[in-house]
Amino acid sequence: MKQKMVAAVDVGTSKVCSLLANVDAEGSIQIVGIGIVPSQGIHKGLVADIDQASESIRQSVRKAEQTSGESITSVYLGISASNISSQCSRATVSVGRNARTVQQGDVQRALKVAREIDLSDERRLLHVIPTQYTLDTQIGVQDPKGMHAFRMDLDTHIVTIPQSSAENITKCAHKAGISIEGLVLQCLASAQAVLHPDETDAGVVLADIGAGTTGISAYKNGNLLLTAVLPVGGHQITRDLSVGLGIPVELAEQLKKEHCNLAEKEDPDAKEEPSVQINFDGVGRIYKKDINDIIRARMDEIMKLIISQLVQQMQSQSYLSYVSEFPAGLVLTGGTANLGGLRFIAQDISGLPTRIGAPTGLSGIADRLHDAAYSSSVGILLCSGKSWRHEQSWAREGRLRDKVVERVKSVGQFAPWAKR
Repeated sequence: MKQKMVAAVDVGTSKVCSLLANVDAEGSIQIVGIGIVPSQGIHKGLVADIDQASESIRQSVRKAEQTSGESITSVYLGISASNISSQCSRATVSVGRNARTVQQGDVQRALKVAREIDLSDERRLLHVIPTQYTLDTQIGVQDPKGMHAFRMDLDTHIVTIPQSSAENITKCAHKAGISIEGLVLQCLASAQAVLHPDETDAGVVLADIGAGTTGISAYKNGNLLLTAVLPVGGHQITRDLSVGLGIPVELAEQLKKEHCNLAEKEDPDAKEEPSVQINFDGVGRIYKKDINDIIRARMDEIMKLIISQLVQQMQSQSYLSYVSEFPAGLVLTGGTANLGGLRFIAQDISGLPTRIGAPTGLSGIADRLHDAAYSSSVGILLCSGKSWRHEQSWAREGRLRDKVVERVKSVGQFAPWAKR
């Protein structure tokens, strides 16, 4: 089966992961290059320092090039901006005169109409995702091509991003020496990597809990219902531990990863409460119960924020009204999903059956990637076949503008806007 080489750069708050892979039409992925470096200049999914962020991207891409022996010039870029917004929209077109049979051109016209929504000057289209078609009175058509109808309605899920946020992350990539094929929202990418078709058909919620943000997507009948990004994540837990226990952030991060067990029960017969020995500024012992209590308090808050998004989507006053809508439950992914016992408290709070989602079925140099922390990175590769280029023409226009500026500079003819 024919394969194509795809490059993905996943820009997160804690790390930048670059992957180079052979991807076929069935979604099989062979990893040939990988580069992972700590992320600098990114805060809650947004660019805080262009120089630092672009350097992190450059180092990550260079490592992927070194492990693969290939050159990377253009990539699909994963983002988790906490200021995205989403809405549902419907586009209506008449079917062409060709025996009133839906052709590919009719589908393209419907998509074009769907993209022509009113947006303020401050926002840009990120994704326009078809959810279902309606032909005359027949609802729920997934692929209308070849079917007969006079009228076709297309329901879409539209995600937008502030122009400034899009331009900042695009500028970081260009400064790192790479062009952008398309931007991909990380929680949508993660869904591609860890959700099963039977789950999205039945009804499922995905929560991608990273270091700085928590991305949420919900599906029903195979359609995307909800997209949201919350500005909270694992870094908040680390800071809570640092402040609550009076220890440095680095030590708090270590304790979080190594000693968190939210499913642990207190043993009333234990003669001594379990503790961790450390050596920092007079602090010699930290009780595991204190670690777990601090983490549990923050995760309780994050879970309730996730649930509030679901309640708003269902437009119901009942706090548990969403449970019957998502029988496939809750799938947790992202680096924070690796916290010990998180699945159990998430299930208790949400009332939904819960599992941890991680990428599977990878080949090549992919051993490290079978982990919830890399779900979005792998998912971006799978998203490379999606038709998202039209609504992101501004990403490529920025690259062309940068080339023009560099050319003008090279001959010493500095326009006023090029000097700045």
